[in-house]
Amino acid sequence: MIPMADLEAAVDDWITGHPTFEITETRVIHGNGNAKQLANVGQQLADLTEEHYVRRIVRDDFHEIMARLQTEYDRLAGTERETDRIEEIGTGRFLSEEWPQWDEHTRRRYLQEHGFRFSARRNAGGTIDLEGTPGEEYLDQVADRLRKIPHPRS
Repeated sequence: MIPMADLEAAVDDWITGHPTFEITETRVIHGNGNAKQLANVGQQLADLTEEHYVRRIVRDDFHEIMARLQTEYDRLAGTERETDRIEEIGTGRFLSEEWPQWDEHTRRRYLQEHGFRFSARRNAGGTIDLEGTPGEEYLDQVADRLRKIPHPRS
């Protein structure tokens, strides 16, 4: 049996002794957002068409406005739509640097969210041998970020 205070101290030492775990943040990367613009221009086209052909309102500039709106609609419809996406972004800060400033709740939440696992045992000298590994959650984030780094062509 290892007292909790001893185990927490061993985890603190392990975390601050491994400066390789970069902290990431979840961010929403906004797409080009032209879907709303496309719908707006489409509605203007529909309104102008209804005004002219159904309600029989005569406008001298009908064809000019219709051509301008149709050109804008075609331009927007021809652009590739990028939807919003969520990405894990590296912060440039590392767990070993932030750990001493965090409270117990923040530390525990970070370790749980990233699937860190620890195994501990007392050795013959009475000190704690601790092995720690990040979970699949953390490793998946790192692998995903590495895939997005552009690599120079050989």
